[in-house]
Amino acid sequence: MINVKEHLENIFSKNSSKVFVTSVFSGVEYTYDDIQLDSLRLATRLRLLGVKNGDVVAIYLSNCVEYIIIYFACMHVGATVVPLNYRLHPTEIQFILEGAMPHVLFRARNFTQEFDCCVKHTITFVPNAKDGEEYSFFNWLQGIEPMVSPFEDLGVEDAFVVMYTSGTTGMPKGVEITCGALVKNGMVFKDAVELSPDFKFYNILDLAYLGGFYNLMLIPFLSQASIVLGETFDPRSMVYFWDHVKNHGVNALWLVPSILSILLAIDRSDAAADYCKKFMKRILVGTAPLASTLKEKFEKRYNVVLYENYGLSETLFITTNSPKDGKCKGVGRVLQGCEVVVVDVYGAECAPGREGEIIVKTPYRMKGYLGIHDCSLGNIDQGQDRFQTGDWGYIDEDGYLFITGRTKDIIIRGGINISPKQIEDVLLKHPVVEEVAVVGMPNDFLGEEIIACIRVRSVVAPQEIIRHCQQYLAAFKVPAKVVFVEQMPRSVTGKIQKGNLKKLLAEG
Repeated sequence: MINVKEHLENIFSKNSSKVFVTSVFSGVEYTYDDIQLDSLRLATRLRLLGVKNGDVVAIYLSNCVEYIIIYFACMHVGATVVPLNYRLHPTEIQFILEGAMPHVLFRARNFTQEFDCCVKHTITFVPNAKDGEEYSFFNWLQGIEPMVSPFEDLGVEDAFVVMYTSGTTGMPKGVEITCGALVKNGMVFKDAVELSPDFKFYNILDLAYLGGFYNLMLIPFLSQASIVLGETFDPRSMVYFWDHVKNHGVNALWLVPSILSILLAIDRSDAAADYCKKFMKRILVGTAPLASTLKEKFEKRYNVVLYENYGLSETLFITTNSPKDGKCKGVGRVLQGCEVVVVDVYGAECAPGREGEIIVKTPYRMKGYLGIHDCSLGNIDQGQDRFQTGDWGYIDEDGYLFITGRTKDIIIRGGINISPKQIEDVLLKHPVVEEVAVVGMPNDFLGEEIIACIRVRSVVAPQEIIRHCQQYLAAFKVPAKVVFVEQMPRSVTGKIQKGNLKKLLAEG
């Protein structure tokens, strides 16, 4: 069994002179030793501010190297981190702060929104400012001699980070995750996909969520690898995506389906495909379902293999495809230590190939939801210590897991369960369809009717889309109506909000 504290210390000591973070913003490189020294200086500062084990430190910043230093400093003193996505609505941030009651809040100087909350200390600075520049975080640390030992107060089984759900329905819930779960799950995952110290990742996912913090900061750290830190993904930043990849020698990516789609749409040269063929060691994909047609197009365009994985904030990683297996199917096979079963509506285990709800048992499960002590509110079956994911799918005869939709998104038409994802995959095969979301809307006779909301790259008649579906789908799965949209409603994490889409459709 891994000793978490000792393992983290060893990574820093073994890689002291190696570059861990390169900032796209400033061009500055930070070695493992730089990150450790600055995080210990900050840990000392936190101690002087009265922060002790279990106290909450909130972070209200965009992506920057200071974010990473704050994470490690909180590990050293055993503080609990509550990251705040700067794209959240102020009422959501207010809600989170009131629930978390942080001892210290780190915030960017250009974020002028004021919050009515009981924060004892607020530290304001200009992110990504170099040492010596006005309002630099590093100026504030200068002259501090570390009085804290690495990870000396880290509570391995205490909540280290509280990640708030994106709030697609109602106000967000804070998922409490221990450092022990993060490190142990991360080690199992990195071994499964064979990550190594010579990997250099490009991090454009938000450090306020697990995609940016866990996937693209902590797991590269556990792999003794390097990261190039850029601004949080948006369509505009994609214009320079491949330039940053090539200029910084990036050889590993961890992307989400929306990024894959945008890159395919805007990239008109062969330079990126040539680079990937020569230098790209691994491309991982997660956080949202990946349509098979999108996967095939991207792999063909860039001469790569996409390794899709699956996990939740509440469970961390559960499955992954791996280069060890020689083939990629669905979201891969179950990771060491985890168990997955698929059950029908009566709770009986489904045979291979048969769809049902995905139930997980894992030693890496969340500690709980912040402020919610009744586990029944967290989809946890206390009798069997299993977590109901709310996802719909099946396991094939080779042990690969396939996600076919969300249980709450399943359309029940005439008493038959219909997976929106199957219909969405078919619609994406049409050459003019750019993006799609299939939802069920109330119908007096059938219970629900199928509506396809699509964004297209050129004009097409609705009936042509219907005829396309009729070629691939059973008649009862063909959409009753096609609605064209200019853009999809999205959460701050980029996921399509089908609930909001239904509201828009209901309003006409």
